[in-house]
Amino acid sequence: MVGEEHRAQLHEHLTVWQGPPPGDPAKYPSLLLKLCKQACADAVIVDSLKDAAVGLSADEVGAGYNRARQNACAAGVQVLELHHLRKALTRIEAEHPTTDGVYGSTWITSGAGSAVLLNGKPGDAIVSFHHIKQPASEVGPFKIIRDHDTGRSKIWHSVDLVLLAKQPGGLTAVAAAMAIFETDKPTANEKDKARRRLDKLTGHGFLKITQQGDAATNKPKVWAAK
Repeated sequence: MVGEEHRAQLHEHLTVWQGPPPGDPAKYPSLLLKLCKQACADAVIVDSLKDAAVGLSADEVGAGYNRARQNACAAGVQVLELHHLRKALTRIEAEHPTTDGVYGSTWITSGAGSAVLLNGKPGDAIVSFHHIKQPASEVGPFKIIRDHDTGRSKIWHSVDLVLLAKQPGGLTAVAAAMAIFETDKPTANEKDKARRRLDKLTGHGFLKITQQGDAATNKPKVWAAK
């Protein structure tokens, strides 16, 4: 990822604490911010939560760590945490991932502003990206391709709703949800998310409505590309 030419920049901007922290942030909620101040850091990456706080399945531990996180955020420090799933996802869970798949206390995700779930097998070059908790608009979902030699990731595949809307007959919210979330049976929530994306593209002038929906006749709303 980096070479000798980056040494001076890394020395100036990056501080690495090797090994576990000097104490458990869940037990000592002021510790995380103290370490950030010690390093003059405006951002901290916790890799990973299981190595920072012991007993994450207990709500007391989860709430304690969340207090540590909030202390850092309140002081202007951006906090990024790496964590793990409670188990391998089933096919249905992979299609509709939620914060329930995250290991540990509910406070781990409840106290986070945003949560992203990456799903794939160890060593996979292509993994799925799901924004399972959003502070505002949802990002993705899409496929990410990873370069293991450089450590870089980029979008490999994402759904272009404008392109799909160019097909004969246009595009419905159900069809859009099926494409976006890669499922034959999108949930009501997924269909609503797709509908909002289509409306947003319509507002920006990329799409137009060719048929208004009618619940009485079970006629769906249809969008087409301009």
